[in-house]
Amino acid sequence: MKSKNQELQMFLDDLQAGNDRAKERIAEIIRNKESEYMFDELGIEVIK
Repeated sequence: MKSKNQELQMFLDDLQAGNDRAKERIAEIIRNKESEYMFDELGIEVIK
């Protein structure tokens, strides 16, 4: 199992590369309602 830091780094790498996996991950985060944790980690404010 990957740590949250490893997951976050992979996500950021995907985001920088502009690949679809990052977009899919964003959609998954939102669907799974874990957005607050992930987006807080990224320093992105979630608007509800």
